[in-house]
Amino acid sequence: KNLNILGHIETRLGGTTEMLSDAIMSSIDIEQGCNQKIENSLREILQRTLSVEILVSLLYSHHCKKRYLQPDIDLAQSIKTAYEDARYLCEQHYISAPELVIEGDKDAKISYFPSHLYVIFFELLKNSLRASVEYHGEDC
Repeated sequence: KNLNILGHIETRLGGTTEMLSDAIMSSIDIEQGCNQKIENSLREILQRTLSVEILVSLLYSHHCKKRYLQPDIDLAQSIKTAYEDARYLCEQHYISAPELVIEGDKDAKISYFPSHLYVIFFELLKNSLRASVEYHGEDC
């Protein structure tokens, strides 16, 4: 029964952080310095939501006895997967998105939790793409 509940919660939470951050970016124009309290509250809500999402995912995977910690995660592929999703959001909001360029050891592998790694890369790339387009314009 607990497994079914965790599975249902995991399904319902999927994408919540992305939807919240996209909604905030679309609906609120926070001026620098003005409304610092609101900005801090929104940041805290997003951080808590993300933490809950990761925790539920870990619990669900543990109870399913899935092999959650993977020994050989291809970092370049993980980054590309997260980039494609972040690029899609960026293109939906800004019409364009910068290209991904991976430099360095493209064959690097690590042992880690794939879903957590995805969330980290997705958030970093999403914020980077947004900042690049806002700073350089659609031709970046």
